[in-house]
Amino acid sequence: MKSILPKLLQLAMFLLLASDATAQMIECIFDEDRTLAPDGQGELRLDVENLDFLRDNEYAGGRTDGYTLPGFMLRPTLSWQPLDRLKVEAGFNMTAYWGATSYHEVYFKDPLRYMPTGEKHRVNMTPFLRVHAKLSPAVDLVIGNIYGGVAHRLPEPLYDEENMMTGRPEAGIQLLTATRHFDLDAWVNWESFIFRNDNHQEAFTFGVSARAKVNDEGSRVHAFFPVSLIYMHRGGEIDTISADRVQTWMNVSVGGQIDFNLRHKTVRRVSLSLNGFYSGESKGDLFPFKRGAAAYALAEAEIWRFKLGLGHWVGHNFITLMGNPHFGSISVPYDGQRFDDPQVTTFNLEYFQAFGKCYSWGANLKAYYLHDCHKIEADGSRDQSSGAMSIAAAVYFRLSPSFLLKDFKK
Repeated sequence: MKSILPKLLQLAMFLLLASDATAQMIECIFDEDRTLAPDGQGELRLDVENLDFLRDNEYAGGRTDGYTLPGFMLRPTLSWQPLDRLKVEAGFNMTAYWGATSYHEVYFKDPLRYMPTGEKHRVNMTPFLRVHAKLSPAVDLVIGNIYGGVAHRLPEPLYDEENMMTGRPEAGIQLLTATRHFDLDAWVNWESFIFRNDNHQEAFTFGVSARAKVNDEGSRVHAFFPVSLIYMHRGGEIDTISADRVQTWMNVSVGGQIDFNLRHKTVRRVSLSLNGFYSGESKGDLFPFKRGAAAYALAEAEIWRFKLGLGHWVGHNFITLMGNPHFGSISVPYDGQRFDDPQVTTFNLEYFQAFGKCYSWGANLKAYYLHDCHKIEADGSRDQSSGAMSIAAAVYFRLSPSFLLKDFKK
């Protein structure tokens, strides 16, 4: 045992010192390259995206139950760039959980329930097709499978990275704009198409993520003002399965952030942000609250090859549609239990290491301390909810190699 411990310590130090992590873990593990290579015209490539994950949610406090997500995502595609401003990708996307004997197909995820279609599959496999056109130096149009998930750069209370491991790739239409002082990502994700007499509802999500930037992102002090919107719609004209034919929900966030780019070998960056949030239900009667609000203050620091974050959340009747349930005021899935003016203190620690351009791994630890608050049961009775600590820990490994099959320029 004494001889093994020094070797393990040496191995750990080697991994840390060999790392060249200069970007955030969540971006390098989940994000995609949205640029069109000017010299890629005429190339036919085989691109492989693989994400292996193990996430353990040890949840307490009554917001939601804990569970573990062990599995992988695999997406092989053929990509062809016939023009310098046009790229086409086609293949399939598959998600599988280790040990699962069947995958229960769901078309829509919200804080109230999962909506199954009645189908069961061994794995979750869907076709993948993306057409990316660069309309101008600052404007891109994407049709088919869009750049989704963390690529939208939504704040954590509006979008939990776990959705990347549980949902299908987003599909619809997307408009991207990037200039020196303004970034825009506007999209429609069509989650459920229906025929007449189908046993599920039509569902789609409209989203906007924008940033007004005071100066360049690489400046010593960079300031910007983010605005995010998620608008969910359920139901359509030929939907015949629900008395409440149409339901629409909304999440909005507005705030400001300052990044101090220290350019130091140890402390690379310090960020301070403050965001306000709003949730609303404009149609339907599924939520216990028609509207809610919240505020989230967050301080983050990139120290050496780690990123640390400490934040505090104060909410009032806020319901998150795609964020972590601990930021909401109801239990998930909703069973009538709700929380009066909850407060949450958050802590985040992440580490990332790249093995060259196409291979990387990362790990993060998230802690949510739920402060004391009043809990209201479905029957209207009130009780005191004691403080509780919830933890989510995850390890990821990503492979994204690209193989040139044919160069038609030659």
